[in-house]
Amino acid sequence: MHIRFAYPAYLLLLAAVPVLFWMARRSIAGLGKVRGRLAIAARMLLVLAIAAALARAQFVRIREDMAVAFVVDKSLSIPKEIQEQALDQVARWQTSDDRQAKDRVALVTFGENAAIDQPFTIEDVDTVSTYALVEPSHTDIAAAIRAAVAAMPESGRKRIVLISDGNETTGAAASEVASAKSTGVRIDCLPVRYDYHTEVMVEKLMAPAEVAPGKTINLRALVRAYNRTSGTLRISANGVVIASEKVDLKPGVNAFALERVLSESGVYDFEATIECDEDTMYQNNSASAFSVVRGPKNVLIVEGGQGEGRILAEALEREKVSIELIGASMLPPAVNILSRYDTVILANVAAFDLPEEQIRLLEMAVKEYGIG
Repeated sequence: MHIRFAYPAYLLLLAAVPVLFWMARRSIAGLGKVRGRLAIAARMLLVLAIAAALARAQFVRIREDMAVAFVVDKSLSIPKEIQEQALDQVARWQTSDDRQAKDRVALVTFGENAAIDQPFTIEDVDTVSTYALVEPSHTDIAAAIRAAVAAMPESGRKRIVLISDGNETTGAAASEVASAKSTGVRIDCLPVRYDYHTEVMVEKLMAPAEVAPGKTINLRALVRAYNRTSGTLRISANGVVIASEKVDLKPGVNAFALERVLSESGVYDFEATIECDEDTMYQNNSASAFSVVRGPKNVLIVEGGQGEGRILAEALEREKVSIELIGASMLPPAVNILSRYDTVILANVAAFDLPEEQIRLLEMAVKEYGIG
């Protein structure tokens, strides 16, 4: 154990101790020998305490044991053989001579979710196997870091070794890394490198966020190919195919445009999909976007009991607002139906009057579609 100071510059206050000692000897001449020495000692201790407090004195005990969480990416973007090599590397480290006797090791695997495959242990593990179920269609590095930090023991040094290609598709890894570091967890990255020579993917589908009724929009799909090839590009709106075309792809990014008239108000979910014979992964063959068509102001009032929304409906109708009044049991079951309304008003509707899926539907309508 040793002492360290967060702000050592404040220790310069100790330079005033000799001056204070000299001044104190003159000011306490009438106190007597014993009382005078006690008074001087008390003043010196007070100065020392103030300097130590301002300098943030800390007693530090260094522990040699370490808790290491290996966080391995198992999303579909990483080839199986690369995933197996990463697990073999984790096993080699656990049995290496560099590992101390009290070092604890854990294994966290992740895709769209994160799971602890091996809790922290001090035992040597010759082979590493994964049993936890992770959804591989997305990559959430933030969730993996959160899981590893939550599993860390309270004492000892803490470290995360992240083994991933870094292609984050959901979550916010940067903020999670900053949060982990603020708690004293060190994070090291072991990048995964691989090449796909016959890969085709839809990088982005672009659509205007908001459109007036009857206007023509321009949908733009960006398709990346690593070799010259051909395929079929399909674009759908709310699950219905509105365009299908044979396309020739050159190496690099290929742009395709489609014009579409949106006559009815509501939310249009667009999806672009590419189908190609020479392809490695089908999971990145689609991208989506949505446009909101704003029509006349339209409000849906959901009343908990008969007549409880009538007065409000009459007041809004006097303001030339289009109103639809329904009971709680008639709440639309899909977000694309709710998107026809600018605002949904729950008039004295209790939580137990709505199924849980309807409550989640309302939350989605507000958060993702901007409905009031």
